Amino acid sequence: MEFDLTASLKARPEIQRYHFLDFVSSMSTMHKITTMDIEFNEFVTKTSKEEILKLIDEYNKDKTEENKLRILYNIPSGVELTARMVTNYRQLKTIYNQRKNHLLPDWREFVAWIETLPNSEFIT
Repeated sequence: MEFDLTASLKARPEIQRYHFLDFVSSMSTMHKITTMDIEFNEFVTKTSKEEILKLIDEYNKDKTEENKLRILYNIPSGVELTARMVTNYRQLKTIYNQRKNHLLPDWREFVAWIETLPNSEFIT
């Protein structure tokens, strides 16, 4: 099965641990952060948002490697990126059982989505 998944930078390393949940394509902070419309989750502070947008503005005025690195190393964990994913119901069952009570809202939203799938009773 194939679907789009939007998750924070904080959740992405945890997503990557599943061997049968593959990224088909993904938004790239390395190459696109200075031109994309950045989405922040509700936990990113106003100060953090203002700072990253200021750094991007500085980079767009002076495109040095140093300015680009300031952006890349200061992106808040609450930035939301979308990726095209491929997996199967067996892997979703593993994810569901391991993440249904997870602290991160990203996982709770994903688990809620799993519950809406056709034949989700085989997963849940």
